[in-house]
Formats: sequence, structure tokens, C-alpha cells
Amino acid sequence: MKQLLMTTGPTNVPKRILNVMTKPMIHHRTDEFHKLYDDIQEKLKYLYKTGNDIYISTSSGTGGVEILASNFANKRVLVIDNGEYSHRMYEAFLIYGAKAVKLSEEWGKPIEKDVVDDYLKKYNDEIDIVAMVHNETSTGVRNPLEGIAEVAKKYGKLIFTDSTSSIGGDYVETDKWDLDMVVGRTQKCLACPPGLAFVSVSNKVWKYITKEGIRTFYFDINKFRDFHKKSEVPFTPPISLLYALDEGLDMLKEEGLENRIKRHLECSQHLRRCIKKMKMDLVVKNDYYASRTATAIYINESAKLRSILKEKYNIVISGSPGKFKGKVIRIATMGSITKNKVDRTLDALEKSLQELNEIKV
Repeated sequence: MKQLLMTTGPTNVPKRILNVMTKPMIHHRTDEFHKLYDDIQEKLKYLYKTGNDIYISTSSGTGGVEILASNFANKRVLVIDNGEYSHRMYEAFLIYGAKAVKLSEEWGKPIEKDVVDDYLKKYNDEIDIVAMVHNETSTGVRNPLEGIAEVAKKYGKLIFTDSTSSIGGDYVETDKWDLDMVVGRTQKCLACPPGLAFVSVSNKVWKYITKEGIRTFYFDINKFRDFHKKSEVPFTPPISLLYALDEGLDMLKEEGLENRIKRHLECSQHLRRCIKKMKMDLVVKNDYYASRTATAIYINESAKLRSILKEKYNIVISGSPGKFKGKVIRIATMGSITKNKVDRTLDALEKSLQELNEIKV
């Protein structure tokens, strides 16, 4: 049976997307490229629900986060820290020289907007930017982006979000929620190959950009803006990945963004219901704060279980990084996910658990 990726990235890539990657190369300083770039821009704005500019970077999603960190090195940043990827964001801001502080919560729990409000009420004059991970896949937590953005705006702060594993699979209302910078990527809910990240930028952001605050060459946001005006990117892009992104965005529009979000929700809810019936221990207990694209489950012998799933059933799931390493498995419901794929995974998971128990005995 064909391998099934149920990981938190990369995800299964439809043949239709893979096929367009064989199209002939074009040069990235030509009219052909300009048309491709403009077409992708229009479709990305549909995904982001925004009129803001969206810059495309040849990098992982971490590169998208570095765009945030490396261009605001002289700013004061409050980072919402309740998982591995939000902690990495905090570290990125520190490395580039920002005065970053973290507002922390136990892994597996969200940070409520009231907690952010209390912090900003006390330290309002010491913060310029609130930065967060919307969908913390290391723990399966869905942080309340809309509420935290509302609080940030109440105190006149910029709001940055890493929404790489939620955009396209959950609600990310860039303009409605007044989000200033939003990071996305290809290999999550868009079901495209990895290698591209994108960042939307609001007009308010430019008031905070200074020469002293930019500590990067490759990710210099001024370069992205200048080349964007010409329908180009600063450096040579992977043309085949842009073909794939363009096709993936076409598939998104054909399905409809609302329908895709609904499909992700239905698959994740189905997975959680079945995991509960199996008496397994979900990391996130509250369904409202549960990620719609990644479900984390406490389990001993995580590596052995994943090995059985891969070797016997050709299904790949994720372990968890950081302090959850070896203690948690993560099953993704993103991209081209369907209920049938979830059911295949659940059936194999149950059989693998039975085998694991026999091995342990």
C-alpha cells in the first residue's frame, strides 16, 4: 500500500501538483515570471483574506519567522511562549538582538487573551510588538489568535503570527483581525512540497522599520518590498516550487477556502473522538483549543510505535520535539486529508498498539 504521510509537514502532495513541477524552467527576471508571480499574489491574498502585500521567501517556515526577527532587532517584543515553536521564535528574536520577553504557559495549554491583557496593562510602555504561534503543532494547541490580536491592538502594538500550520486549515482573518505580519508556508494545509514561505505585511509595519533594526542580508524586508514592486523576488527562486504553489492555490480556490477549513475541522474532530474512544491520553483536553491540523497524544515508547506504523502499515506520523520528545506522538490532519486517511491511520494505530503491548510483555 502507498505510503501515507500523517506528519505535521511535509504532507501528502497530490499528483496534480507534482505534475506541474515538470514544466520547463523560466527566468525569474522575465515577463513570464512576472505573470506567474502576479497570479500567485492574487491567490495568496484569497488565502490570507487580505489586501496587504505578501512576500515569498525561498526557505522553510522557520525562515519566515526569521524575517520577523531579523528586521526588528531594535524593538521590544513580547513572545507568547507555550510550545517548542513559539520558544524558537523567542530565541530568534533574542539572537538578532531584540529586547524579547516571553509570556509562558505550560505546554499543552493555550495562553488566554486576558493574560496578555494583564501583562500589557502592567508593561505597556515596554513593548512594541506581540509575537505568537497561532497553531502550536509541538503540543497540538490552537492559541486564540483573534483574541490576542484584539488585545495587542487595544494597547497599540503590532501583532505578528506564525500561522504556518493553520492558514488554509483554520481561520486566519488577516485584515479583519488587523494582523500585521503573518507567516505561512507551502507544505502544510496547501499540500505543496516544502521550500517556500510567505509573509504578509501591513502598512503599519513600515513605521517600525529602521536601518539599525535590520540585521540580515537575505531576509532584508526592504529588498522584498523593492522587488515585489517589480513582481519579482530578491534572489533566484525555485521555479518548480512556484509552479506547485500556483497549482495548489488553484486547487484551494476550486474547493473553496471555507470548505477546506471545514474539511480540516471535520477530520481533526473525527480523529479526536476516536482517540478518546481508544482511551488514549490527548495532550489538549479542551476541544476548543485543540489544533485542527495536528493532534498530540501522550504515549510511552513513542519511537517504537512510530516504527511499527512505518514498517508494517506504511504510515508515517510525527514524534514531538523539545521536552515532549519520546513522550508524545503527533498525527496531522492537514493538506489533502480525508476521513478515509484518518480511518486508515486509526486502524493501523490500534493494531500497532496491540503489537507494542505484546512486545513489552
